[in-house]
Amino acid sequence: MWKFLVRNQSIEVLEREVLADHQIQYVQMKFTFDGDWKRFHKVVQFTQCDEVYSIVLGVDEASCYLPAELHFGAVKMSLFGYDANSNTTVRATTVPVTMNIRRSGFVGDDETPIPPTPDLYTQLLKKIEQALVGQRGKSAYEIAVEHGFSGTETEWLASLHGADGMNGADGKNGIDGKDGIDGKDGADGKDGIDGKDGSDGKDGVDGRDGIDGKDGKDGKDGITPDLSAYATTALLNEQILLLREALAPLEHVSHAHQNKDVLDSITAELLSNLEGYGVFSDLVKEQIHTLFESVNNYSNTAHTHENKPVLDGITAADVARWNGIDALKSDLTQVKNKCNSNADRLHADEATIDCIMLELSEIHEEIERLSGGGIIRLFYCGDGTLDRYGESIYTFYQDGYRSLSGFAQSYPNFCSGENGYALYYNQPDFNWGAIIYTMLLTPFHVTAQSSIIMNYLSGASEEAELYLVPKHDSLTGAELARYIYERVTGGQAIRLDFKWLQSSSYITTMTECTGVSAGEYYVAWKAVTDNTHPKIKAVKVMGG
Repeated sequence: MWKFLVRNQSIEVLEREVLADHQIQYVQMKFTFDGDWKRFHKVVQFTQCDEVYSIVLGVDEASCYLPAELHFGAVKMSLFGYDANSNTTVRATTVPVTMNIRRSGFVGDDETPIPPTPDLYTQLLKKIEQALVGQRGKSAYEIAVEHGFSGTETEWLASLHGADGMNGADGKNGIDGKDGIDGKDGADGKDGIDGKDGSDGKDGVDGRDGIDGKDGKDGKDGITPDLSAYATTALLNEQILLLREALAPLEHVSHAHQNKDVLDSITAELLSNLEGYGVFSDLVKEQIHTLFESVNNYSNTAHTHENKPVLDGITAADVARWNGIDALKSDLTQVKNKCNSNADRLHADEATIDCIMLELSEIHEEIERLSGGGIIRLFYCGDGTLDRYGESIYTFYQDGYRSLSGFAQSYPNFCSGENGYALYYNQPDFNWGAIIYTMLLTPFHVTAQSSIIMNYLSGASEEAELYLVPKHDSLTGAELARYIYERVTGGQAIRLDFKWLQSSSYITTMTECTGVSAGEYYVAWKAVTDNTHPKIKAVKVMGG
């Protein structure tokens, strides 16, 4: 399973696994959406060569399967989403993430067809169809049964009919209208106009007859209660009460023994014999006291060795050989100094000299370790680098957290045979100004007297960022890389006084850990593909 965090317009890889071709509905892509993405209608797109495969997630879904059509090679994955509730067109997109599919060992017989991924239009029609098909609700009869109705469906339908209605009463006659008021005499002696008689009121409309109700169904005869059952229940209740009273005292003393078989084997004869030997006599108590004193004397110096067979095999000859290590170390140091100052006398090219110097340096470090110098090698380049450090070194770039093996597949010049498998922050892979964080997941012990040793090339002298991050006991892989990266970028890591120094050949610098509290740490650094574009050959810790 691959896990991703979609935030703004970026996709962070939270968990990854190796991908092989010829899979069908097996590799799951799981997404966690942040912010506005939760309300968007989302679509995942996979692009390989000129082919595009789209999978609709909709608003609520958060996972899909890797399309079966994808084959060996690089695949880019991105998402886009629409706000369906917005009055204007809102579309969100992301920067693609690159995934690499390896060849599987599957040999097909061409009889099992690969199910094609439906096109985007077909998937959208299916989503609409699913939204339109509602779930069947419960019938009114089923609801009535849930609320206590015990008859059949036919009986329930009959119970819905009401009683007969009453006959409607005749409507009443309307009230007669009143006579109009006589008009008053007008001015200048003229007679006023007589008022008109009021119109008679209309008779009221007769009320309609009510609908005849249907006859109700006769109820079933009630069951005569069996009084003997009540008497039996009362008797049982009384017996249960008595039983509870009898069990109450046993609740405080009841228990079980895991060694019941052993206890059952103890007999009265055995106890008698023990008493006969004076188990509890003063003599025995004195003997036990003396034994305790002896044990206390041993406990002051008692200890164990996990490597006891190895220690038992050390001979006097081994000790004598180890005592000669200091002399051998001194001789090798002189040889190394001669190689540094008299390279022309070797009549060899620079690459050969570098190889000799690296081998001498490795021998010197091994002797330092055996003699108590405490040099720890966290990284060195050469054949087998990807096998040794493929999963213990992680990077963070614009496409998320990647192990060294996965990062080297996507960016072929970063750690390749052409540059001796050094960590090369180059411009052909990343263009100008790319920022790459590198985290070494191997913890090591650091004190204020420790130093970080780096062997590298740099195109310019410039201030750089080198960090120590406290150890975390419960994280591994990408989650541990994320922990280290967030401590570095969040200001919670210890930044050491470190800079890149311009050099045309590999140089070694030593950065002291002065002021660092003793403990277990990881080391991490930031590199930029600008004028420095460093190439790192080895990283070690002295005094760890």
